[in-house]
Amino acid sequence: MVLDRTDFGILRLLQNDAGLSNKEIAASVGLAPSSAHERVKRLRESGVLRGAHADVAPKALGIGLEALLFVETSKHERGVVDRFLSEIVEVPEVR
Repeated sequence: MVLDRTDFGILRLLQNDAGLSNKEIAASVGLAPSSAHERVKRLRESGVLRGAHADVAPKALGIGLEALLFVETSKHERGVVDRFLSEIVEVPEVR
């Protein structure tokens, strides 16, 4: 899929705020709402726009401490890494 300036504008807007309405997107990139809707739909269907996320305040979930950790395994074998990843996602505090 070839992206043009308008597509890049839409993607930039959605990266900054995935909750924008179609009307807000259209106004920001200078399109009619129906055209903006078709662009977003095309970006999703082609796999360029893969999803959206919600930025939730940790305190709202009762999380008082947030940390980013770097974990290194002693063996860099695929099985070891796969086992680590499957086990770590089972820990409720890990996002």
